[in-house]
Amino acid sequence: VSTGTWEISMSMGAASIELDPTLDPLINVNALGDPVPSSRFMGGREYELESDGLSYNPALEIMQQVLEEQIMLLPAVVPETGPFKGRKSKWLNSPPNLCKEQREVALSFYLALTTAHCLELIGHQGAIILEGPFSKNRAFCEMLFHAADTKVFVSGGSTGTSLGATLLFYADGADRLGQKLEISSKLDHTSCLNYLTVWKEANLNNATEI
Repeated sequence: VSTGTWEISMSMGAASIELDPTLDPLINVNALGDPVPSSRFMGGREYELESDGLSYNPALEIMQQVLEEQIMLLPAVVPETGPFKGRKSKWLNSPPNLCKEQREVALSFYLALTTAHCLELIGHQGAIILEGPFSKNRAFCEMLFHAADTKVFVSGGSTGTSLGATLLFYADGADRLGQKLEISSKLDHTSCLNYLTVWKEANLNNATEI
């Protein structure tokens, strides 16, 4: 999962699955010429629009509070592209006095759940390697860990392009990539799954507002 203005999810060794062209999938090609099912949305742009350029390192208590109160954002903040294109975003269970930290967490959860959905659409299997700005977003990483229900690793490098070039030109490229940090989470797993279920059901209802 490469994050930035565009967030691109790519599935190497994906399960055989028919891609739905209405959900904005892609077929990228890897260095060996093999097709790679991919999905995209403007995650970084959505973050910028909803966070007003501010960033926080939320406390565990804030994340748990957002989970318990099920404060959530529905897609799509940028409706022109992505698996939820055409939909109008809206907040659910957002209190009038929603603080910036709560907003940041709910926004990060939204991006993680959209990422998990993108991975599901392209037949993702196995561990996830995350690179780019969102790899430093604690709330995003922890929710992705629960929603995708698999191991999540944060790339040791700063850009996937540089790491890819290393793999191509050095026989020991994998050793040169540096350590990949495996994400763990102190969030309650059941609370995260409940949040995911409510988010999915709300999305189905929100689909009628396209």
